Amino acid sequence: MSNTDIGTSDQLKDPNYEIPLGPRTALGIQHVLAMFASNVTPSIIIAGAAGFAFGGEDMVFLV
Repeated sequence: MSNTDIGTSDQLKDPNYEIPLGPRTALGIQHVLAMFASNVTPSIIIAGAAGFAFGGEDMVFLV
C-alpha cells in the first residue's frame, strides 16, 4: 500500500494548510462520485417501489 501521509497533526490542525495536489485531487473525485451516487440512488429506489421499469421513460424523469 502506498504512503497515505498527507501531513503532520500540527499541519492538519492549521486552517491554512493545503493538502498536496495528488491526494487533494483523489479526494475531490471521490467526493463528486459519492455525491452523485447519493443524489441518484433515492430516485432509483422510489421508482422501483412505484413499479416503474428500470430505464423506462417515467424513471428517467425521476432521476
